[in-house]
Amino acid sequence: MPMVWPEDYSIYKRDEVINPTEYIRDFSKMFSPVAYEVIIKDDSPKADELLKLIRDTHAMIWINALWPELCAGHDDDKAMDNPDENWGWIIRKGANIIQTDRPEELIRYLKSKNLKYEN
Repeated sequence: MPMVWPEDYSIYKRDEVINPTEYIRDFSKMFSPVAYEVIIKDDSPKADELLKLIRDTHAMIWINALWPELCAGHDDDKAMDNPDENWGWIIRKGANIIQTDRPEELIRYLKSKNLKYEN
């Protein structure tokens, strides 16, 4: 699964800066991935542009809710107290895939919103 990082942020060390827009365009042309895992540092117009670009390629969006630095602070722990503010934010960003350590709670939330889910 290709992973898209902001240009100025990474939880891993890397030797070169990768432009996420170019990466999505090039990767989509070569491989037509089913989904992209997207690391969202903050809720910004730049992040929204990248998510739209992914949707325009007809790929799904995978957002990891395990740690706050992967989902602009909208992680599983915060979703326990306020699921609309956190998992709802992830869904509003266009995520079709949510990685979670709280599957039962997320499924319950999705059902409460009449949203489809697959496990």
